[in-house]
Amino acid sequence: MKNIFYILIFLIVAVVVINILRGFFSTKEGMENENSSMSDGIAGNAQSYANLIKTSSTAIQDSFLINKYKSTYENIIINMDDLINNLMLKKTLTIDVNNPTSGIEELAKMQQAKTALNSVMKFIDEQ
Repeated sequence: MKNIFYILIFLIVAVVVINILRGFFSTKEGMENENSSMSDGIAGNAQSYANLIKTSSTAIQDSFLINKYKSTYENIIINMDDLINNLMLKKTLTIDVNNPTSGIEELAKMQQAKTALNSVMKFIDEQ
């Protein structure tokens, strides 16, 4: 009885060790191991990389359901633009005249955000 217990323990340990070792030496389909990178977009991998990007973009776009929620998304962008305008006015009225650089930098960042919102709105309108 004692021998059977030791044999079972040995088998369990052996299975665990084999599974750990398989993880180190596993290969993917097509004999490509995990260390190989298909995401660098260089030379021979460029087309695969382009396809990967397109697939990712399509998956994200499908999750938005733009056709169904287009007007809601447009309202969000318009409201965000209004919010940024109000924040820009507030920042303009509260810039420290002794150190205006940081306030001006914040205004510039908000202007970049407005430009980004315009790009998003154009993207939604094209859909």
